[in-house]
Amino acid sequence: MAKKVRWELVYDPMPNDESFDRFAAADHHATVNLIQQRDEQQQQRDEQQQWRHREEQQQWRHRNEQQQRHHHHQQQQQKRDEWQQRRYADTLSVTASEACNCTEVPLVYNLTENHYPKELMSVTCSGNLCKTAWYSVPVLLKSNTQQVENQDDLPDELQQNVNHWRRFDSVNITVACYCSIR
Repeated sequence: MAKKVRWELVYDPMPNDESFDRFAAADHHATVNLIQQRDEQQQQRDEQQQWRHREEQQQWRHRNEQQQRHHHHQQQQQKRDEWQQRRYADTLSVTASEACNCTEVPLVYNLTENHYPKELMSVTCSGNLCKTAWYSVPVLLKSNTQQVENQDDLPDELQQNVNHWRRFDSVNITVACYCSIR
């Protein structure tokens, strides 16, 4: 089944000058608005691009500064490592006899009359890079007020005056010398 199509010719008289001016003004106004919108959009894009460009420059400067600091830190670390290696090599190049000439001199360490024993053997150390080793020696200290426990452990010469010895006292005595790099 076919549909019928109807064509009709309508006469449209030419608009008068006033309506044409209104149409032209509206068209001009729309065109101006469209151009202004496009200009504003382009200006926004330009501003965003400038902002991105500034951000990229700042990031590049920051990255460059970080790389320079890192490079400087690496150079400083390399200098410290080289100095340590030279120092270690210098230490190794000196033989042990040249590095440390530590000598021990025997010495009698005198205590007061209030101590038993009154004398102890000790050493004094002299030389390059020489350290001392000491030992804490217990000695008796005289007193008239207290009695000593374990009287049987005392030597015979002390047994007669057992009430004179009050307690043990510790005395640090140098007993040896040794070489040390540190």
